[in-house]
Amino acid sequence: DRHGEATLRNNLGVVHYHRGDDQAASEHYRASLEIKTAIGDTYGRAIALTNLALIETHLGDFDEAGVLLQEAARAADASGAAWLEPEIARVAAQRHLALGDLDAALASASAALLAAETLGVPSFIGVAHRVLGLVKASADSEMSEADEHFTTSLAVFEMLRNDHESAKTHATYGQALLAHGRARDAEAHIRAAAEVFARSGATGRLRRLDSLIED
Repeated sequence: DRHGEATLRNNLGVVHYHRGDDQAASEHYRASLEIKTAIGDTYGRAIALTNLALIETHLGDFDEAGVLLQEAARAADASGAAWLEPEIARVAAQRHLALGDLDAALASASAALLAAETLGVPSFIGVAHRVLGLVKASADSEMSEADEHFTTSLAVFEMLRNDHESAKTHATYGQALLAHGRARDAEAHIRAAAEVFARSGATGRLRRLDSLIED
């Protein structure tokens, strides 16, 4: 069953992504995408393209990530997967931010939040606030607006009792605070993230936190 194989590879990609092993996640997402393309599953292809675009952004292959995002948007539109809109937009925001295009990052992050709120999906709303917080922290000399977005993201994931996503927000918030010279404030968030990552076996994410502290 090729559908089952594609789903398995996607799920394995998700596991490795949550652990912070982006290279392994990329391999599984790419395998899922190849199968979904071969069997003509446009809906599943849209999901795989979005997941792979996020990972390639993390790995620094921004050209491929841009192509994948364009294909993901077309596949999502063709298959009626409107729920992917906030995900595609927030990955685009992260890519723009990594490339240093703050205006494009802000536009995409704002679009992600609007789409998430329109859908009314709390988890997407929490992620969108996290990404918008990171963009605002990168674009503004003061962090007042970023603080609000990060705090909202944490509140959403606390309500959902989603420790992993909450930890990712703590880690991102801590990183932003360090960049703004607020080491004391950052420490509590980084410690909170580290505790969850250590408990869940997210060794890759834990290593990145350790390097952040060392820097």
